[in-house]
Amino acid sequence: MSHIKNVKLISALLLVACLNINANNGPTNDIAIVVSSSAVENNCPKKALGCFKSSNGGEIFIRTDIKSEYADVVKFGLHNDYVQFSTSKTIDPIKTCEAQVDFLIDQRKKQTAQKYSEYCSLLKQNLLAKR
Repeated sequence: MSHIKNVKLISALLLVACLNINANNGPTNDIAIVVSSSAVENNCPKKALGCFKSSNGGEIFIRTDIKSEYADVVKFGLHNDYVQFSTSKTIDPIKTCEAQVDFLIDQRKKQTAQKYSEYCSLLKQNLLAKR
């Protein structure tokens, strides 16, 4: 049950980052989200939907042409990566993927959650095969 609470907390943190507000409804500099395909092309790996930079307080870059059903979960995943990197200087893609599935379930997007769950299973298999 605490896992669900953690996902909801992360969802709330993402919302705060997306809206650029804090609990007192004042501005915060925690992380900026830039929705711009050209910013993604200039700052992210080729063919990426988005990425983050940890310098200068952090920025998330996300493409403008992402299907609407995936936009929130992509932002959530990038924010999850940013938080992991900020705290441990590493990113666990399986942890991010599983958090995205939980986020989608919490958002009642069952079909998209199923697609992500299948992707997570393949990701686990591929990462285990490399060990």
